[in-house]
Amino acid sequence: MNLQTMGEWRMNPCGIWKFVAKMEPFTNGKRWSEAGRRSWDLAKQTLEAAKIEWFFDGPGDLLLPRCTRRTVAEETIRALANLLQFPPSPNVENHRAWASDGSMVPATSGILDEKTVTAALTGTKTMVMRLSGNNVNILHGEVFGLIMGHLLPDSDIDCILYSDHLNTVRFLQDVHSNIEQESTLQYRNGRSYLRWLKILAENSQIRVEYTKGHSDNTNLQSRLNADADHFATAAQRQVNNMPIAPAPTFTMNQFTFYRQRDGWIESNIRVFMDQVLARLTANDLARGHHGRMSTWLYHTPNPPPFIYHKATSAYTAAIQLYARSGQLATAEKVEERQGDGNGGRCRLGCREVEDEHHIFTACPHFDTWRQDAGQQLRDTIAARLNQANVDIQHVEDISNKAESFYSYNRSTWHLGDSHYYLGLVPKVEKWIQQAGLNHLTKERLIHGIYCDWHNAGVRLASRIFGELQKRVTREWDERNGKGRC
Repeated sequence: MNLQTMGEWRMNPCGIWKFVAKMEPFTNGKRWSEAGRRSWDLAKQTLEAAKIEWFFDGPGDLLLPRCTRRTVAEETIRALANLLQFPPSPNVENHRAWASDGSMVPATSGILDEKTVTAALTGTKTMVMRLSGNNVNILHGEVFGLIMGHLLPDSDIDCILYSDHLNTVRFLQDVHSNIEQESTLQYRNGRSYLRWLKILAENSQIRVEYTKGHSDNTNLQSRLNADADHFATAAQRQVNNMPIAPAPTFTMNQFTFYRQRDGWIESNIRVFMDQVLARLTANDLARGHHGRMSTWLYHTPNPPPFIYHKATSAYTAAIQLYARSGQLATAEKVEERQGDGNGGRCRLGCREVEDEHHIFTACPHFDTWRQDAGQQLRDTIAARLNQANVDIQHVEDISNKAESFYSYNRSTWHLGDSHYYLGLVPKVEKWIQQAGLNHLTKERLIHGIYCDWHNAGVRLASRIFGELQKRVTREWDERNGKGRC
C-alpha cells in the first residue's frame, strides 16, 4: 500500500497542500479488523497533519503540471493588473497602442550582485512587476514587459506593442517567420522567459515593433516608450511594494539549477560557478591576512602603468607582487616556514614582530624616509590642487592626509592602519566632492592624486624593503665570516 492508494495531495484555495484520504476502512466489501482500523486512523491523522515540505524539496508550485502553472501565472498577472489599477499612459490615443520597458538598479550589476529588476507595460492599462532573484538582469525585465504586453490587451486585433529592446523584437520576428528556435534557446540566458513569450506570440496577432529608447521624438511610439521607462524606473523607488512576477518554471529546461540567494539560474553555469568560487575565495582572504584583500575599501582604478610596464628595473613591481600575495621574506614568514630561532623578531634590533606592517609603517629605522616621502607627496598634491583652483580649506585638508599617508589615521584609512605598501589609496573622490569643480576637472584631479599617491607608496615600499635586505644580508655575511680580507 502506498500514498497514491491511500489518498492524494491537493492544493486548497489558499495555496496550501493538504493530504486528502480517499480509502475507506474496508476492502472488497469486507470490513477491516479492529487493529487494521486503528492503524488506518493513525496513518490518516498523521498524513492529514503532514506538510508537503516533508516529502518534497523545492517551491510548492513545482508539484503542479506545467500547463497548470502557466495558467496560474497568466491569470495572476491579469488579476493583479485589474486589482492594482495603476494610472494608464497619458499619451494613449487609442486602445491598440502599448509600450513595454525594463529597469535594473544598479545598471552595471553582475550575475552575483544584489540588484532590483522591474518590468513595466503601459497603454490603456499600466502594470509594473519586479523580478525576484539575483540571477536576473535587464534582459529578463525587457522580456517580461513584452510578456505582459501579450496578456493584458483586451483584444489583439490590430494591436501594436512598442519595445526598445532590439534583440527581443528580432527574436519575435523569427518566431513569426517559423524559424526553428528551440536549439538556440536550449542554452540561452533567460530561455524560460523567451519560451513563454514565444508561446504567447505564436497564439496572438499583436504586432511588436522596435522604437528607439530615450528619444527626443514626439511621435506616439517615443512618447509611449518614455512612459513605460518612467513607470519601470519610478517603481525602483517603491520596489518593496511592487508585486513579484511569477517565475516561468513551466518553460524551463527539465533540469535547471537553483540557489536560494540567486533564484533560478539560467545563465552559463560554468561562468556562474567560476564567479561564485572566486567571490568565496576573495571573501575568505578579505576576512584575514591583515585586510590585504579588502580592496573594495580603497580607490580602485587601473594603476599608473610606468612602474609595471615601462620601468627599466622591475624591482618595485616585484615587491608589489610579493607583498600583495603575502610572500615577502619578512622574519615572521621565515619563522613560520623554516623556524630560524629568531621568533620572528625584527632583524634590525626592534623588539617587535617583523611583519609587513611593522617594516613599512612602524620600524624606527625608516622614520626619516617615511617623513621625506610624506613631505614630497604633500607638496606634489598641493601643487596639483592649487592648479585646479581648489579652495584653500580643501587643499590644506587633503595635503595633511597625504603628508601622513604612512601612519595610522582613521580619517584617512578606513581600517586605521596604512596599507600604502600594497599600492592602495584611500577613496579620493569623497574628499573633493564639495570642491565645486566640473565633472571633467574633478575626474582628472582624482586620477592625478591617485597616481601620485600610488607611486609614492610603492616606491617607498621598495626602497624600505631593499634597504632591509641589504642590512640583513650584510649582517649574515659578517656573522658567517664572509666578505673579509
